[in-house]
Amino acid sequence: MLRFLPLVYILPYDLFIRCPTLRKLPRSMGGIRENIDWIKDVIEGDAFRTELLDAISFLVFPHFGFRGFKEYYSVNFPMWRLSYSLHLWLEGVEIFTGWNLQAMFFLRPYQQIVFPPREQVEELFSKIVEWAIKKENWEPMMQALHEMPCEEDFEPYDTYVRRDFLRKWYHSRSKQVQTVSLEECLENPNSEIHALSNPADNFVEQVEEDDFCEHFKATLTPKDMKILKLRSDGYSYKEIAEKLGYKNHSGVIKRMEAIKKRFIEYENKMGP
Repeated sequence: MLRFLPLVYILPYDLFIRCPTLRKLPRSMGGIRENIDWIKDVIEGDAFRTELLDAISFLVFPHFGFRGFKEYYSVNFPMWRLSYSLHLWLEGVEIFTGWNLQAMFFLRPYQQIVFPPREQVEELFSKIVEWAIKKENWEPMMQALHEMPCEEDFEPYDTYVRRDFLRKWYHSRSKQVQTVSLEECLENPNSEIHALSNPADNFVEQVEEDDFCEHFKATLTPKDMKILKLRSDGYSYKEIAEKLGYKNHSGVIKRMEAIKKRFIEYENKMGP
């Protein structure tokens, strides 16, 4: 993570001050050299990585051109994930400004590394994101994402929005269906109705699946159950956060991710 250190010193003050681990780092090369072993321990930690990733992605995401803040989207939204491409943003900063680890070591020992103005940083990342989109050929994908009716389409689990869409879609399709005689189908030995499976054949399987889900839900905390219930009822992350007293959406998103991870672990443990 040492090579990503230059990104710390390109953060504007109002964003940097929110990062308790990053705030511990000296703002001069002399201070860094005097504490290099301690600094290496810090930047190899999870807190450093998490804070830097979140801060840089916060600067990047608005320039993708999608409505709202990054927190409005889930971790499964493609542009949410791409905003965390730290190596790409480091390369862009070096190309557009020449700022890298080598440039840092050329600074005078106790020259204070000043905070860049927020407007300047936003303008810089606007150029970097535009460059990255062309470099990685993300434009076709982004156009497809803009045409998606709902970002929840990228969730790996069933959602209220998805069920509602499918219900409406099948309802509209049913208007084009022709009426046929059931008696004629039964009398015709070549009719495809004879190939249909008996619904009763799947009854035991369905009961077992429902029972499995109920047992899993019993392992969740009451608060996680509330989140799961509200989410299945169609509430957004923001609405759930407001109802359950979270400070922002990210807390709800993290709990949903934890629930999904726990379900996979439970499924692997209890499965055949």
